Amino acid sequence: MTGYSREEAIGRNCRFLQGDDRDQPARHELAQALRAGRSCRVLLRNYRRSGELFWNDLHVSPLMDSDGTVTQFVGVQHDVTERVRTRDLLARSREALKGFSSVVAHDLLSPIATQKSNMNIVRDFFIANGEHEALPFIDAAVRACDRMSSLVVGMQRSATGSECEFQPVPVSLASVAGEVLDDLREPIRSAGAEVRIHSLPGVLGDAYQLRQVLQNLVENALKYRGAEPCRIEVGADVQEGIAEIWVLDNGMGIPSDSLESVFEVHVRLDRDRRAAGSGLGLATCRRIVERHGGRIHVESAPGQGARFSFSLPTHDCSEHHGVASERSETPSSL
Repeated sequence: MTGYSREEAIGRNCRFLQGDDRDQPARHELAQALRAGRSCRVLLRNYRRSGELFWNDLHVSPLMDSDGTVTQFVGVQHDVTERVRTRDLLARSREALKGFSSVVAHDLLSPIATQKSNMNIVRDFFIANGEHEALPFIDAAVRACDRMSSLVVGMQRSATGSECEFQPVPVSLASVAGEVLDDLREPIRSAGAEVRIHSLPGVLGDAYQLRQVLQNLVENALKYRGAEPCRIEVGADVQEGIAEIWVLDNGMGIPSDSLESVFEVHVRLDRDRRAAGSGLGLATCRRIVERHGGRIHVESAPGQGARFSFSLPTHDCSEHHGVASERSETPSSL
């Protein structure tokens, strides 16, 4: 590891490995621990015989005699240079991603805001002329602009890592599920699917991330539908302040030996080669649910559909978002 032979190293203080690079906080921490006779673990910049830098993960512990007097120290060291390089590379990449995501977010939010403003102008024009037939479509476009803005902000948070630091707030799952159905109108229509949203409670969490979970689960059900007309239900069972949210479908189902692996990154079961996807959807769901302090699991069997469920603490969101209600989407209503 150091490039020094046994003969060159024995008898020398290990400080020689730092060469002239002695002004290291970890080195001073190590010296204080040795003087106090206690264990210590530090990360040091050391140098090989060739002069090449390497990072040394050093763990030192004292050995004492029967009187409790320190007689010697035992040290174990590991070359962690590649680990440190990888960590530093990831940190630089993360900073670059933060800057890039900020620019992209700005460039996307600006035209979305312009589009929303234009739609409101058109809406006012129709109202002034007493023409109200197009207003529902204009309102839907304005809501879509709002959702797109939220998605852009959410993606920026994901890129910067701030989604890991979210503070749970009251979230109306009924509102979130309604937005998911609005966004998936065309895929639902194309699949000839019937999607029913049962009464959903308010919960504590992050609206953008929970929307990702519900949208991924509904999209997954659409993607892996079976031969029968596709039926999807979204609902919740509430007990003692905890809501078990579930998404039920009558699709192709999942083999019993794959019920855990479906949540792993880039894992795609060979249920239907025609189904497009990256294998990230369910892995994203698990990451988000675990970040909320819950656990997601699935019950399924081949040809018997699937029931995905996860738990969240409930919260009364009626004053924030209105009362949860049921909603259905069928090909004829889209």
